[in-house]
Amino acid sequence: MLSKREGQFAMFARADVQKVGRQYIFGPEMIRASVFNQMAQLNRWLKSVGVLPVASLIGEKGKVYDRKLFEATLHLQPKPLDEVVPGKRENHRLSQKDKEEAVAAVKSGLTPHHVAQRLGVHHCTVAKWAKEFEETGRVRPVGKLAPWAAAIVAMIEADPARSAHALWKKFNEINKLTVAYTTFSAFMAEIGFSRDPTTGLFHRPDRH
Repeated sequence: MLSKREGQFAMFARADVQKVGRQYIFGPEMIRASVFNQMAQLNRWLKSVGVLPVASLIGEKGKVYDRKLFEATLHLQPKPLDEVVPGKRENHRLSQKDKEEAVAAVKSGLTPHHVAQRLGVHHCTVAKWAKEFEETGRVRPVGKLAPWAAAIVAMIEADPARSAHALWKKFNEINKLTVAYTTFSAFMAEIGFSRDPTTGLFHRPDRH
């Protein structure tokens, strides 16, 4: 549809352009309306809440969305990064549960920056966890006992009624190590074990 105005040609009639603008929304305007500063991050988050592009042009910046659907999801966005309050931690080291929840948050569409700010860690750390999970399907515990994590889990689950002290002694005997009791018990907590107040057995509440 061509129309000639003052010697110049317009590829589309103004009414058609306005109609498209009312029905669809494109990258630059979407970024201005969102808390994200990269289109790839915004695309990932939109996908996590069930909003998919109606068309794609070239690359991440070329995705086109239905305007009404996009605007209807804006209230679901995370807080702007500068408004995210870091959580308080009793220990310097994050628990395994915290790490797994951080990875889940990234998978849901949040950026490593958002998740890291909330946890009070560097965003590269969260990105590393997410990459590790993507490659291996798990997030390995950190620390001296990390190589024995699977064995410790199996040992505790095989005899959840045994005391932490007895488990510690058994672990050292089997592996011919001299790990301190405080290190062992702290690692048990890090990988999610605690005593069930009702049964008195060790369990991992986040796994049920």
